[in-house]
Amino acid sequence: MEINLTTTRVFDETMASNARYVVNRGGGGSSKTWSVLQALVVKFLTEEDKRILIIRKTLPALRDSTYSHFLKILDSLGVKSKVKEEKQFLNYFYKNNEIRFRSLDNPDKVKSSEFNYAFLEEATELSYNDFEMLDMYMRKPSVDGKRNQMFLNFNPISIYHWLKEKVVDEYSDLTEIVSTYKDNPFLPEDTKKKLESYINTDTTRYMVYAKGEWGVDSNLIFKNWKMIDLLPLDEIEVVCGGMDFGFNDPTTLIKIYQHKKNKSSLYLEEMLYQKI
Repeated sequence: MEINLTTTRVFDETMASNARYVVNRGGGGSSKTWSVLQALVVKFLTEEDKRILIIRKTLPALRDSTYSHFLKILDSLGVKSKVKEEKQFLNYFYKNNEIRFRSLDNPDKVKSSEFNYAFLEEATELSYNDFEMLDMYMRKPSVDGKRNQMFLNFNPISIYHWLKEKVVDEYSDLTEIVSTYKDNPFLPEDTKKKLESYINTDTTRYMVYAKGEWGVDSNLIFKNWKMIDLLPLDEIEVVCGGMDFGFNDPTTLIKIYQHKKNKSSLYLEEMLYQKI
């Protein structure tokens, strides 16, 4: 099939990557969602025996973003009539290839499935457990020798997010593609001006949505902290606790530890966070 696409640099670099994980970190309007969907449509129409999963946290968000864009791309290529549609289940078929759109409102929707490609749109909405579960399902055998891949798209809202600390900083079999509105020549001028205006009103928003750089909340009281998986119980001791009854918000309870040798190092353990 001959495919004629109008693309950006983001599409080219996404298609060129052979890494297991392809991370598209970018600001607003950088073309990352559209570009990854274009790449997946190309794979859907040209490769053999491929199953593709497109995920977002909630179904309404999925329908309004990736699903809607996917249909527009099929229309632009004039191939929608050649694709079999199961609209009720959001499944699409071309020859022996399949695309499934799913949300994680209910994780059972993707259990016991196997995929060649997975696209996690707005991956910052997901948890690290969601990521690991989806990674485990990306195991369908490839008949054409092409690697199974996971594509993760997001605005880099926090330098402390698991995407940076546990994936981008830790995984070696990974391509990180950084993009901004300047990489999208099709973006309206009004949108560009709005993104640029954040430099005068909100520096964190400007760093994230205009420059595609990891955000650090300027209003944080404690900035030098990180998440850990396990407490070093042999090295710390309980010094006190803290509680907020919440009223309209959830009631919270934390246990506070201090390092036995380095007294300036504190460890906080969440014991309760729920409405009572």
